Amino acid sequence: THMEMALLNVLINARDAMPDGGRVTVATSTMVDSERLERHGLAPGTYVVICVIDQGQGMPPEVAQRATEPFFTTKGPGTGLGLAMVHGFVQQSHGRLEIDSVPGEGTTIRMIFPLAQQSGLEVLADRLGGKGRSTQTSWTPAAILGRRTILVVDDSHDVRELAENHLRELGYRVLAAQSGEEAMELIERYGDIDLLFSDIIMPGGMNGVRLAELVRKRQPDVPVLLATGYMNELPVSARPGATYTTMAKPYRLADLAERVRLALDSKAGKGSRDSAAGFQHEG
Repeated sequence: THMEMALLNVLINARDAMPDGGRVTVATSTMVDSERLERHGLAPGTYVVICVIDQGQGMPPEVAQRATEPFFTTKGPGTGLGLAMVHGFVQQSHGRLEIDSVPGEGTTIRMIFPLAQQSGLEVLADRLGGKGRSTQTSWTPAAILGRRTILVVDDSHDVRELAENHLRELGYRVLAAQSGEEAMELIERYGDIDLLFSDIIMPGGMNGVRLAELVRKRQPDVPVLLATGYMNELPVSARPGATYTTMAKPYRLADLAERVRLALDSKAGKGSRDSAAGFQHEG
């Protein structure tokens, strides 16, 4: 689950912060006291707190402030996506992520969630029975037909999941694959897509450019957005042509959202112009 992945990411960070060993404490509590809520800047209510405390190296304020930024890392081989994904999950759950850290003493990570009014099973039962408000508002024909499908392809699990979750939060339907071959299998299984967003350099026999070519053979007008951190190092045969939009890694999620929106708007505009051009009045 997303909760398990979030807790695992925080624990991995705690482990890495203690190369010589140490203790990690995981604690839970509820927060209802008005003074504590005010101190944490929370609205009145009941909250559940999951706290991870390590005895590691700690972080100076300027590092702690950037710890949840995508791709920001102080670890050599790290991706800088662990706490970014945790932060995204907590926000998606209408909660708050807090980081208290003192160099040489350790770090405390707090995940604070508003207490749910129903259990997961009760929510599921309501949705299956058609009784929940979210069922009535989210699954209307207009909502279903209006959703765009984006295929996200990246061999890095962390990068792929971050993009996938962000695009889902924006209301898109998202398919995800870790290779070009798997992406083509998804298209065969689920049908046409509205946009392809792929990394260029991937292991296996199919890079992102080749994948885009194959998808365009099936859907000539599908928008393609390619990303790479090695544009200058790509061989000529692997470089995208003028028909593909490219963006450099690392990218900001806001930039990804804007590129996707522009590509889909462009496709929609082109489709409406094509339809108007072919219209003939019968009468």
